[in-house]
Amino acid sequence: MIEPGDEASHSDATDETGTDEYMYGHPNIHRITAHLRPNTVPPCSGAPSSVSLLPCGSIKAQLLDTGRMRNTSASSFVPGHQFYIQCQAYDADYADQGARLEKVENFLVNESFKPEYEARVADANKVLFIEEVYLYPWMRGEGRSLWMVAKLIRALALGGEAVVLLQAGGVSREVWSSAEGEGGGEGTEKLTRHWKKTGFSEWSDSDDAWLCLDPAEL
Repeated sequence: MIEPGDEASHSDATDETGTDEYMYGHPNIHRITAHLRPNTVPPCSGAPSSVSLLPCGSIKAQLLDTGRMRNTSASSFVPGHQFYIQCQAYDADYADQGARLEKVENFLVNESFKPEYEARVADANKVLFIEEVYLYPWMRGEGRSLWMVAKLIRALALGGEAVVLLQAGGVSREVWSSAEGEGGGEGTEKLTRHWKKTGFSEWSDSDDAWLCLDPAEL
């Protein structure tokens, strides 16, 4: 679930990031988890004092080494090459965890992109897919989700020719709508505006559900 929030200082929190560098059978797909732990929890937040040292937020992501996935005969993403095959294999192995890299592959391969972004997508050697961002209720509303994602991207030091992407609504759209008492479209629009604060934007002119970011511009 991707949670929204406003800008704020984060002196009350620390983060931990872990990467499974080489997943069994998937050397070009790295599963990443990051956790937010509070140093202090404001008394008015409603958080029980016993959880002050426990994670109060998390990020799930996958880092795809698309440069290594390409066929030697292909210079960019094309249907049927190793990018497609390896994403399919990953999803099959981690279906019980909701893996959905097929959607990432389908977006990058089959959607059309605005002229200024076509080359960035075609030449991307690494793709970071932000699958899930979650914050406990008492940690929301102060922009921590934006801070968490930005800090993770910087920590990974992706370098040039990389793309970061996420779906502003995705599978959490119904949860957001229920919590806010609004329609799915309105909830998704709020989430889109939220992530644009970090620099994400619509690169595709055929599917605006996905937001992308050049990490060098963060």
